[in-house]
Amino acid sequence: MALKCAYGHDVNSETNTCSDGHPPKEDIAVANNMEKLIADAIQSALVTFTHNVATQATQQQQQQQHNISAEDLPNTRKPVRPKLELNCNEGQWSFFEFEWKRYKRQARLRDADIRDDMF
Repeated sequence: MALKCAYGHDVNSETNTCSDGHPPKEDIAVANNMEKLIADAIQSALVTFTHNVATQATQQQQQQQHNISAEDLPNTRKPVRPKLELNCNEGQWSFFEFEWKRYKRQARLRDADIRDDMF
């Protein structure tokens, strides 16, 4: 069975396009799936970023009100710990690594704390 493009034209196996230059339906489905994964990753990053900005703003307000440093705040909340789903793709792994490094820095974790926090 010959491959068809989204418009129903036969796809040439040598060029992997139809006579009008359209890719096979399968390639379009893969591209659409990749767009969804990217959109989901961006949405997740925005939610995390927004939460962290709000947390930092609250901490700054507390510091200004009481004229104290972040280290002196006993109830300073840790930033949200990033999570990673099983069977993630390379893009999701790269994004997790970026978020994890930022989390360690924001939470001021030491080596021993990092090992404990992983579990």
